[in-house]
Amino acid sequence: NTVLQVILNVIEFDMNIQEAVDASRVHHQWLPDALRIEQGERISDVTVADLETRGHSVMVRGRQGLAHSIMIDPETGDRCGAADSRSAAAAAVGN
Repeated sequence: NTVLQVILNVIEFDMNIQEAVDASRVHHQWLPDALRIEQGERISDVTVADLETRGHSVMVRGRQGLAHSIMIDPETGDRCGAADSRSAAAAAVGN
C-alpha cells in the first residue's frame, strides 16, 4: 500500500521522490469498510469532511508505513534518495 502510493505519486502526479514519500497516505480495504487517513497536517480537515459528506467512513490514525526510497532519474541517471519524515531518525546521504 505505501510503496504503491509512492510509485503512483511519482508516475501519475509528477512528484520528485521526496515529494512522493512526504505526501499523505490513505488506506482502504474491504473490512473494516473505512478509509484510514494519516493523522496530522498531511490531509486537511476540509478534505476529511468532504469525504464523510460523500458517504465514506473516515478513521484518522497515526502514520501509515515508512518509505525510505531511492529513485534513479531517467534523464540524468542520478540517484536520488528520500528519507521518510515519519521516522525521527530518518536521513538520506549520498556520494
